[in-house]
Amino acid sequence: MTPPMPPQLARLPRSGSVPVPWTVQWSSGTEHVVQRDSGPVLVCTCKAGKGRPYFGTPCVNHQRRAMQERRCTICGTHVGSEQACTWPLADTGTRYYFEAPAHSECLAFALRSCPKLASIAHRSYVVEARDYTVWERRAIGTSPEGLVFEMTPLGEPPSGVVELFALTPIDPQFTPATQWLADHARAPH
Repeated sequence: MTPPMPPQLARLPRSGSVPVPWTVQWSSGTEHVVQRDSGPVLVCTCKAGKGRPYFGTPCVNHQRRAMQERRCTICGTHVGSEQACTWPLADTGTRYYFEAPAHSECLAFALRSCPKLASIAHRSYVVEARDYTVWERRAIGTSPEGLVFEMTPLGEPPSGVVELFALTPIDPQFTPATQWLADHARAPH
């Protein structure tokens, strides 16, 4: 059963009847590198609601903004410091998370209504943490396999092109997604 849609999702553009998460890239734009005072940065020119959504591919601008400003990856609004951040995760050994945090009510809705997330919920976890450390993923070269990346703490002296931000939750709590959803249905967070 699909839960009621959190009110903050109602303003998002749709793909059919499904709200498109705030950090999703749209076909209306392109990515290119610009030079900033802090060094070269990959930027995206897409406009939310224009063209087709590329589910599973983040708009680099929105992804970095969500990480740095503690915005929900799904609705795009601020996750308060008194609230726990939540993430879906397939492997509890993951060190770097490329998905921005989410409000628990937004994540619960997404886990139940997004076909991709719903299909893997039985083998996924929900991670909860109050805070996280932000990293920059920088393209520093190429190899026969493709681009070579390094992770550096946010704000370190530049090397390479900033592509995406990543985060590492501080003191994360891992709960199987199906259990978390059952608990969340009984007691709103």
